[in-house]
Amino acid sequence: MIQKVVSTGFLMKDNKVLVIQRSQKEKFLPGYYELPGGKVDFGEDPAEALAREFREELRLHTTKVVGFLGS
Repeated sequence: MIQKVVSTGFLMKDNKVLVIQRSQKEKFLPGYYELPGGKVDFGEDPAEALAREFREELRLHTTKVVGFLGS
């Protein structure tokens, strides 16, 4: 069995939520809108993975993760 863990972020400022559009070149759901995030590497903390994804995808440096939804 293969298990893939992802961490996505809900970034809200001034009552606005950040949603990003996937590249048209993506194989999976090209052009769809989604919350920023990505794969959690083996042994990586989900909050750290989310901060890394925000830096890599958006060049945003987050300060903290407030909470988690789901499991």
